[in-house]
Amino acid sequence: MPISQESSEQHVGPGESVFAQQASPITESLQPLSSEGQHLPHHSSRLPQDAHQEPGIVRESPSNSSIPSSIERHDAFKLIAETLYWQVKRQRLFAETALVANGVAIRTGKADYVHFPSQDPRLEAWVNALHGLNCEAAFTLTSSVAAGITGSLAPGTLEVCLTGEDRVQVVETVHGLSRARKAQGACFVRAQRCLIVWADDVKDLVEAGMLLEEKMVNYIWEHTKQISSAGSLPNLPISTSNSSANFNASSASSVVEKGEDTIDAAQAKAAAPRRARFARIFSTTRIAPSRDDPKKEKDDDRHDEKGFSGEDLVEQLESGEPQLEEGRSVNMFAPLYTGLSLGLNIFLSGLLIRRLVIESLLDGRWIRMTITLAVPFIMCIIQFFCESVISVIVQMFLPVSQLHRNSLYFSGKRSARLPAGRALPHFTVAMPVYKEGLDSVLAPTIESVKKAIAVYELQGGTANIFVSEDGMQLLPRAEQDNRRDYYDRNNVAWVARPGHGKKGYVRKGRFKKASNLNFSWSLSLKVEEIMDELRPDLMASKGCNESSWCEDDEKALYDEAFKQAVASTDGQAWAAGDIRIGSYILLIDSDTRVPSDCFMDAACELERSPEIGALQHCSGVMYVADHYFERMIGYFTKMVNLSISWCVANGSIAPLVGHNAFLRWRAVQEVIYHDVDGERCIWSHQHVSEDFDMALRLLMKGFLVRWATYSNDEFLEGVSLTCDDEVNRWQKYAFGCSELVFNPLRYWPTRGPLSPLFRTFLWSKCSTTYKVNACSYIFSYWAIASATPLTMVYFFVHGFFSPTLDGAFLPSFQSWLSVLFVFCVGGMFGHVIFKFRAGKATLPRAILDHIKWVPAFSVFFAGMSYHVLLALMAHITGYNMTWSATVKDVTESNFWKEIPAILRRFGHCYLVMFTFMAAMIIFSSSVVPLEWRIEGFTVLWPGIVLISCHVLYPIVLNPWLVRFEF
Repeated sequence: MPISQESSEQHVGPGESVFAQQASPITESLQPLSSEGQHLPHHSSRLPQDAHQEPGIVRESPSNSSIPSSIERHDAFKLIAETLYWQVKRQRLFAETALVANGVAIRTGKADYVHFPSQDPRLEAWVNALHGLNCEAAFTLTSSVAAGITGSLAPGTLEVCLTGEDRVQVVETVHGLSRARKAQGACFVRAQRCLIVWADDVKDLVEAGMLLEEKMVNYIWEHTKQISSAGSLPNLPISTSNSSANFNASSASSVVEKGEDTIDAAQAKAAAPRRARFARIFSTTRIAPSRDDPKKEKDDDRHDEKGFSGEDLVEQLESGEPQLEEGRSVNMFAPLYTGLSLGLNIFLSGLLIRRLVIESLLDGRWIRMTITLAVPFIMCIIQFFCESVISVIVQMFLPVSQLHRNSLYFSGKRSARLPAGRALPHFTVAMPVYKEGLDSVLAPTIESVKKAIAVYELQGGTANIFVSEDGMQLLPRAEQDNRRDYYDRNNVAWVARPGHGKKGYVRKGRFKKASNLNFSWSLSLKVEEIMDELRPDLMASKGCNESSWCEDDEKALYDEAFKQAVASTDGQAWAAGDIRIGSYILLIDSDTRVPSDCFMDAACELERSPEIGALQHCSGVMYVADHYFERMIGYFTKMVNLSISWCVANGSIAPLVGHNAFLRWRAVQEVIYHDVDGERCIWSHQHVSEDFDMALRLLMKGFLVRWATYSNDEFLEGVSLTCDDEVNRWQKYAFGCSELVFNPLRYWPTRGPLSPLFRTFLWSKCSTTYKVNACSYIFSYWAIASATPLTMVYFFVHGFFSPTLDGAFLPSFQSWLSVLFVFCVGGMFGHVIFKFRAGKATLPRAILDHIKWVPAFSVFFAGMSYHVLLALMAHITGYNMTWSATVKDVTESNFWKEIPAILRRFGHCYLVMFTFMAAMIIFSSSVVPLEWRIEGFTVLWPGIVLISCHVLYPIVLNPWLVRFEF
C-alpha cells in the first residue's frame, strides 16, 4: 500500500538553535554502486566532513577518503542513501513489487533529510514524519513478513510482543512516528503495512533491520506451531489497546491520535484508564504522600493500578506496604563482627589503662593518669584498625556465601521478573556535568545510556535522559552550540544554570554537584506544579475530561508550563527537552557506562521492594588512559567495592555512593527541605558529603538503601587519572568527614564541637552496627592524617626522653610495624583468600594482582598523610579550601610540564618534609652534643619512611614521569 503524501509540520521552540548546516554523525561509509546499480564489495572508508563538525562525528583522515573531494556534501549523503537502499534490498528487507514504496532516509542536518529513491513522491510524508523523530537514518522494512504481521493488527493496537522482552510499538499512520519512542528503534505502521526501522548510527541500520526480520520470522513460526488450524496470521496473539501494555506517559500510550483512523468505542473505553494515567506517570505531579499516612498511600497505589492483573504479587505491590521480598533474610554477621572489633578495641585500650595504673602504683606519680583522657579519641582512631584485624580472620575462615544471596540490604541476585500484568515504571537518567569534553566523555556515556533505554523500551518501559548542565553557560559559544545540537539530536533534556555571581546567581556549596542538581530538579518540580495548576482550566476550555484527554493535549500543556517555569527564573535557566522526572532516577556521573538491561532489573527490584529509597549498584572500573597509575587506582577501587559488598552482605546498612544509584523519586521528594534562604534543597549543598546526608534523611524517613552486585561490575565508572587528582579526591573525602562530625573551631563556644548532622546521626534510629561502621570509616581519615604530626613529634620525644619516657608512649617504630603487619601482610593474605573463596579470582591470579601493587600502595598511603591532614585542619580552622574539577579527559604530558606542576602543587609539602629531614640529619649527627643527639634505627626509620614517601609520591606515581608496565 503506498505511503501517504500528507506532510507533518516541524516546530522549533523559542531560543533553540537550528543547525541545518551541521553534518550528521556518519561513522562509516558504505560501498559505492556499479553503473548497473549492483553492489560492490563492502569496505570501511570514511566520508569527508565539513570543518565545523558536530560532536560525535568520527573525523576522517584525508588519506582514507574514498569519495572525491569534488563531490558536494549533499551529494555524498545521497550516495550513502542510495548505497544503503541497495544493501537493504540485497537482504530482502524490501517488498519485491513496485506497488510498495521502499525507501532509505539519512539526516543531513536538523529537520533536513535526503532519501532514496528521491523521485518517489510516496515517500514524502514518511520523510516529513522523520523530522519529529529526529533519527540519524531510517528505512521502510516492507518484506512479506512485516506486511503479514501488520496486516493482522486491529485498529488501536499499541504494540506487538515479538519475544518475551521485545515489544515493538505500533502507530496507525506515518504521522504517529513523531510521537514514537525513539530509543526503541522500530515502529509498525498499521495502515501502510510496514515496519519503520531507524538508528542513530548509519552503520547499525541494516544490521538492526536484519535482526528485527529474524525476530519477526521466529515470532510467526512459534505462534503458528501453536495454532491447530491453518494458522492464518490474523489469529496471531497481538497486544492491542485493551491489553496491559506497559506504556508510559512519554510514549505513544494514548490510543487517540489526531489525524488517524477512528478507533471503535469498545477499544477507546478500554484504553481510557491508561489515558487518564499518563499525566501522572511522571511522579512529580504531586508530592508523594508521607509514609506516615499509609492508608492514603495504599489507596492511591490501588487506584493507580486499577484494572491490572489480579495475581497475588500484583496485589502485594499495589498495597504499597513494605514487605520483605521472598528469598531475602536479615543477616546478623555484621553485628557479630562489629562487636568483636569493638571488643578488641576495648581490650587494647584496657591494656593502655592497665599499664598506666601499674606504673602509677610503682612510682606514685598519678599525674600520668591524665593520659586516660585521650583514650576515647584513641579508640575512635584505632577502630578501623581493629575492624581490619577481625576482617582478615573472618574473611579467611568464616562464611562468604552471603555474597551470592539476597538479604535486606544486599542484592547478590536479580529479582524475579514482574508479572505480565504489571506496568513498567518510567526512569529518568540524571547526569550532572561540567566542562567535560563532549566527544571524549559525555557522548560515550550518553550512547551507553541510550542502548540501555532502547532495551528497556523494547521490554515495554520508557526512560529519558536529563542532564544538569553546570558548564553550558560558561563555555564558548561554539562549544555551547555543539552541546545544544548533540542534546537535541539525541533527545536529551537539559537545564543549565549561570556561573557564580552572574545575573545575581550564587552557586552554593563547596562541592557544586548538590546545588547543580537542586537547580535543575527544582525547575522540573516547578514545571509539574504549573501543569497541575493549568490542567483543570485547559480541560474545561477544551470541554474534555480525563478519558478524552490525549497525548497531544498533555504535550501542549507541558510546553506552556515549561515556558512559564523557565521565564520565572528571569533568564537564569537555560533549558530544553522534557525535563520531567519519572518514578525512578538513575543517577550517574558524566564518565559512566551502564549495563544494557539495568532498567528492567531495577524495575523488578524497586517495584517488589517499596521500602527501598535508593538502590546503589557496585561499580566496575572504566579504563581510559590505561597507564599504570589508573590501573593501580582501579585495582584499589575494586578492593574497596568488594569490601563494601562483603560488609553489606553481612547485614550492615548499605552506603549511598552517589553515582550508579537508582533513587525512588517519591522518597526523595519526602526528604526535601528548605535552606535559610527559602530555596528548595533536594541535595544538601551545605555538606561536601551530600550523599551521606541524603542516605541519612532517607533512613530517618523509613526508607532503605540497598547495595546490588548482580550487574557483575557492568556499571563502569572512571577513576583518577593522575596522582594530583587522587590527592584532591582524598582531601574532599577528608574535608567532608570532618564537616560531618565537627563544627569549625570558632563555633565551638556557641554550638559545641559536634555538628548538628552528626548529633542527628548518633541519636537516629539507625542500627548501632551502622553507627559504629560509619564512625570507623570517618575516623580512618584522622588515623591517616595523624601519621605526619605523630611521627615528627615522636622523633623528638623518643629521641630526647627515651630512657625515662613513660611506657604508655608506644614508639613510632612499633606502630609502623603493626600497621605494616595488619594492612600489608595480613591484608594481603586475607584479601587474596577472600577473593578466591568468593569466586572473584583464581588463587594465583589473586596473589599476583595483589603483590604487584604492594610497592605502589605503600608509597601511596604513606605519602597521603600530609595532604589529608591539610584538609582536616582546613575545615576545623575555617580555611576556605577549594579543589579543581576532576580531570576526565586524557591529556598527554611530559617531563617539562610535570616538574613545574609538581613544584606548584606539592611545593609546600616538600618544604615541610625537607625541613624535617634537615632536622633529623642535624640531630643525628655529631653537630649536636652527645646528650642531645638522636640515634637508633627504630627512632629514625619512621621519619625516613614518612619523608621518602611524601617526596616520591608525585614522582613515582606520576604516569607521565615514570612509565611502569606489568
